[in-house]
Amino acid sequence: MKNIPANIRLVALAAFFFLGVAAVPAQSLLDNATKAYELQDFAEAASAFKKVLAADPYNVMALTRLGECAMRLYQTEIALATFARLTNNPQAPPIAAYYNGLLLTETGRYAEAQASFRKFARSQPDLGNRHEQKIQWMMIPDKKGSDFLVRPAGFNTAGIDIGTTWLRSKLIYATTNQSFNRAANATGQSWTGKPQTQIAHSVVGVDGSTGVTQPHLPDLKNKFSDGPVAFSGDGKRVAIMRNKFEQG
Repeated sequence: MKNIPANIRLVALAAFFFLGVAAVPAQSLLDNATKAYELQDFAEAASAFKKVLAADPYNVMALTRLGECAMRLYQTEIALATFARLTNNPQAPPIAAYYNGLLLTETGRYAEAQASFRKFARSQPDLGNRHEQKIQWMMIPDKKGSDFLVRPAGFNTAGIDIGTTWLRSKLIYATTNQSFNRAANATGQSWTGKPQTQIAHSVVGVDGSTGVTQPHLPDLKNKFSDGPVAFSGDGKRVAIMRNKFEQG
């Protein structure tokens, strides 16, 4: 450095000193933000990543994770604005493009979402291409309308009704309808007074209307959760899944 003027050498040494000192707090801020992120304290992590970016505006990791934190906190516009800062950055991790695509899809910006998933597909072809194809399908205008009719079923019991399936003209489901339990108690069967689950049915008319809920397989009445899965062709056998409410 003998040919460098003394005043320039002093400035260079001062800059080196201050930059070196500044790098330590910036790394400390990033470590603190990462800890909060790993603990899934996304509000605290977002605040910490903002401090990192105040010291290092182009920190790719801080930008990516700040965007993710905002997304998980349902701050969609903030997340989109953050990921936009990474769009043309070759150092941006692929997951940033993926999250950006999800948010753009959610907000109906399909063309931009498709481009984002296409970018993500460079590193994750299967997942990226699948999302891009889904966006392509979503962009097709619906000109003919639905080929099916959605109508509410005309039954509602004073309990939980789950697991619907069809058996010819009957709609089969599991229910905790207490009237079934009371009827069973009147016939001498044991009942604790707590809701139990059994298989019921409702006859469906040709016009789609549903009849009154009736017991279908009363011998399956129990304290577990019974949901019909499928019936055999002759309707004499049924495959069910049984779960304890407490233990799964």
